[in-house]
Amino acid sequence: MERVDLSKYDDVKHQKDVLEYVLKNDIHASQKVDNQVSVKNAREGSSQYQAVSSRTTTRLLFISQDTTLLNQTQQTLDGYLDLSLVFDEVHIVILQEGIKNKNPVLRVAPNVWLYVASARHWWLVPGVAIQLIKEQLFFTDGFRPDLIVARDAYESALVARIIGKHYQRPTQLHVLEDFTTPSFLIRNPHAKWRLRLAHYLTKRFLSIRTSTNQIQKIIERLYPHVPDVATLPRFNNYQSITDTKVSGLTLKDKYPRFVFIMVYFGALTHNSTAYQVIDAARFILRSPHIGLIIVGDGPARSEFEKRTEILGIKEQVVFERNVDDVTSYFKTADTVIVSDDDSVGDDVVIRATAAGTPVIASKTSLRSDLFVDGESALLYDSGDDEGLSKKISQLLNDFMLRKQLAATALHVVENRLHEDPEVYRLAYRDSVEQGLFAGEAGDSITGSVSLSVANKEAIRP
Repeated sequence: MERVDLSKYDDVKHQKDVLEYVLKNDIHASQKVDNQVSVKNAREGSSQYQAVSSRTTTRLLFISQDTTLLNQTQQTLDGYLDLSLVFDEVHIVILQEGIKNKNPVLRVAPNVWLYVASARHWWLVPGVAIQLIKEQLFFTDGFRPDLIVARDAYESALVARIIGKHYQRPTQLHVLEDFTTPSFLIRNPHAKWRLRLAHYLTKRFLSIRTSTNQIQKIIERLYPHVPDVATLPRFNNYQSITDTKVSGLTLKDKYPRFVFIMVYFGALTHNSTAYQVIDAARFILRSPHIGLIIVGDGPARSEFEKRTEILGIKEQVVFERNVDDVTSYFKTADTVIVSDDDSVGDDVVIRATAAGTPVIASKTSLRSDLFVDGESALLYDSGDDEGLSKKISQLLNDFMLRKQLAATALHVVENRLHEDPEVYRLAYRDSVEQGLFAGEAGDSITGSVSLSVANKEAIRP
């Protein structure tokens, strides 16, 4: 056996070389890797796969506070795209307030690594993340990722800016919510501090991607000097809903006593907005021929049932825990009411319009971007019960309006949203990788943020 001079052995370089070998040979493998495999073990393992791509490798680092990435069978930013199939090499750092994770580094796919940066207090998390990135992604020949992407304008943006400046790497910011609205201060924890971070950091990125055209316009208005601002491509598999034929009982068959049926989808938690729908529809629901079907379950279900009893509309409101044929409900309802402002609510809006059903929904950036009030949907200000009540009455009394909204909304969905998965994948990848050419590497950042923040209290209020 050949002797090895241990005095000249570089463990960091060895790990880096093994990582290169692993990725080169199994980056496009179709066989799944064992979940929960650490980066260290993956680097030390050998590969059974052959590379099939001649495309220049792009290595990305995503920084996010989306902890749902920890629970998914595949790592996805949009609920559809598997990152392992979009980019050549992916590193994802999750910022999480709480007890330190025992296994902070995991290999979750042949070319995807997941890192969990945890601290007991939220303002300490960025420092932990910076230190973790420094330890895991810096090798003797330099910093591994080619592009750093922050998935929010707050703590993630702070980490991305500091790492990008220190290692001379371009950065891109994803603004997925409108932090300029009053509702941001209500629904967002530590909102005042995060709003300060957003205003301070957003203007320091040269490449920004937004979730909607409306947010893009806001960013362009507030920060006109940012050279590269665009909206991320969207994908919705609406065609399967549009093409599905209703089989079995329709809502009218199931509830023949109702002539006009409204449907609400959502979890019945203590923060659920289902109570807004019940309150807004309470006068209309006193007619025995009008019904509200609430599809969902949760710890506050009994409270909602009691509310309908107090309002005297118990017989008109039906609670259903589970529905086997959801598409049938979308297609055969007279209207779908969406009062939730989150991404789940946005998905319900898209599915309802794809089913050809008129929608009454609270305003969000996505909904206002896609639909016009009175033309393709009925939109009202979030939390405005009276406004919602007026929209319900308007739709109830105008059959032609219902037909117009359904037809126009379906046209919008078919023309504004990506349906071809491959086209969408390429469009998403190219939009993100455009951050490589924004010229941001090495530009200065005003202020005293630096890598030393890893050993300090990063954003202590």
